[in-house]
Amino acid sequence: MNSFMIPNHDIFLDSTITISNIGTWGIDIVTRKLNISKEIYSILNIKEDESINDIDQFIKSYVAPEFQRKMSSAIKLAIRSGKFSNNEYELISTDKISKWVIIKGTSVVEEGSSITKLIGSLIDVTELKRKSKLIEERTSFLDTVIQSMINPLYYKDDKGLYQYCNDAFCQLIGVDKKDIIGKSSITPLLDDVTDNHSQTDAQLMKSKSNQVFETKIKLPDGMLRDVVFHKSIHLNSEKQVIGLIGVIIDITSQKNYEKHILKESIIKDSILRLYTLVSSEEIEINLMKSFLSEMVLSLEDVNSGKIIDFTSPDNVKIIAYEGYENSDIENFNSKNISCSLIDIEFKRNSSPRIVSDFKSKKSCDYIVTNTGIYPETSILIPIILDDVNLIISLESNKKGAFSQDDIIISKYIQTEFLSLHMISELNRKTYALSRYDSLTGFMNRGFFNSVLDSRIELAKRNKELLAIVLFDLDGLKIVNDTYGHEAGDLYIRAFSNQIYSFFRKSDNFARIGGDEFIGIFSTTDADSLQSKIKIFKETFSLTPINYSSKPFRGRFSFGISIYPNDSLSTDFLIKIADDRMYIDKKATEKEEPIKYHL
Repeated sequence: MNSFMIPNHDIFLDSTITISNIGTWGIDIVTRKLNISKEIYSILNIKEDESINDIDQFIKSYVAPEFQRKMSSAIKLAIRSGKFSNNEYELISTDKISKWVIIKGTSVVEEGSSITKLIGSLIDVTELKRKSKLIEERTSFLDTVIQSMINPLYYKDDKGLYQYCNDAFCQLIGVDKKDIIGKSSITPLLDDVTDNHSQTDAQLMKSKSNQVFETKIKLPDGMLRDVVFHKSIHLNSEKQVIGLIGVIIDITSQKNYEKHILKESIIKDSILRLYTLVSSEEIEINLMKSFLSEMVLSLEDVNSGKIIDFTSPDNVKIIAYEGYENSDIENFNSKNISCSLIDIEFKRNSSPRIVSDFKSKKSCDYIVTNTGIYPETSILIPIILDDVNLIISLESNKKGAFSQDDIIISKYIQTEFLSLHMISELNRKTYALSRYDSLTGFMNRGFFNSVLDSRIELAKRNKELLAIVLFDLDGLKIVNDTYGHEAGDLYIRAFSNQIYSFFRKSDNFARIGGDEFIGIFSTTDADSLQSKIKIFKETFSLTPINYSSKPFRGRFSFGISIYPNDSLSTDFLIKIADDRMYIDKKATEKEEPIKYHL
């Protein structure tokens, strides 16, 4: 190990240096030989068997380039003057990691001689440097964040003097920052409206309390603003008060819109509940009634309401109502009230509007509210659909109950009603298209397969027979080619209509192809079912199908398979029924070739 040798009588000092992890160094002025302690070896990650004997070699190898000249100059100065300047340097370890150190030194003068040596210490301050830089960055970041805040913020020390504030605070009180820092009172603005602002701050710091309160302040332009003060005391590590932070939040806009936000929130909750109804039965009627009920209950000062259908202006009808007796509505609907102006007026201006003059008998506003009970004021919301025109009337017994804010809410109601109606219609159509054939009303193949699986599972549990019957309309292509596709559609509908009238509602039918149908029948006697289908077959073949002036007759073939007698598999049951249906078709054609003209 290379080390600077110190006199034996300084063993105690040597031990102290080692314990403190301070590196020591020495330079021989004549030979420029360098001796460094094991601590410096460790700091720079230098192997102990590596020899470093020359100060110039050390500077070139381990001192960062931008600090090499500085260190060389410090050594030269110490040699000339005997004074070694204590400086901070960046060193580079063998693993290329920056090490920040403070190097201190002094000169050694032997008795009766000039300077012969330089000795000193090296302290690793890398971690301190890192923490210092981190604190600096965080302080800069915090200052940037505070300055970017739209809320005014200030900081007072424990003497009540302003030590910091952001730009928003200066703008609020109309005073430059230089006229704020170091002052205890800067303007009567804060003291006057907060019951002696400075005195309150002093009391908070004395009691170590925080405070949040709402008040008003007068701005330099004379305007009053609603604000909230948030005051928090600042404690040091010993829990002693060293200052107070104050934040001012302008809530004027929030106060103005507080009522609007509350209304909107209630209405949105109501609308969300209504979306759950779009898939229920009789959805249009239920949607109307439920929508109106939710609106009357949700809007402040609304006592009653109704939805008026003016699709036919010559016969205006109330289709939903809330807050009225049935007799009032029946009386209105029995009058066959006409108002041709409604269609023109609301299509020209479909925005909601407030109405309070119901005295004019010529007014359509009077007509649509003429139920024998006249509200003081009403909001009329037009709903213009493709095939239906409606007016939603939300009514109050209070004069001047509605404002422009309610018009904004009404526009939201108008939009959401249209969305609800659109979704309900889409759901209804999607539901039908996903499960049923549009021409016959029978199930489609996909839905039928799920029903068939369920029916077989039920028959299995109950140990019952289940019949699968395939039907095939004979000659559909001939009918289409002879009379046209409208006649073909009529042929298909005639078949489906007669099935519905001939068999039970509990039996399930599906259209699985252009001229192919399938049915599920619960039965205890397959022969009896076959006989019944034969009767239906004969009846159908004898029933004329009237198409324009060209009536014709149709015919079908069928095949039956029985669960579980024929198979346990749905696929095999359908295949067996299909095979038997083609046997029936060939047999029927031999007995009686199909004829379509009467």
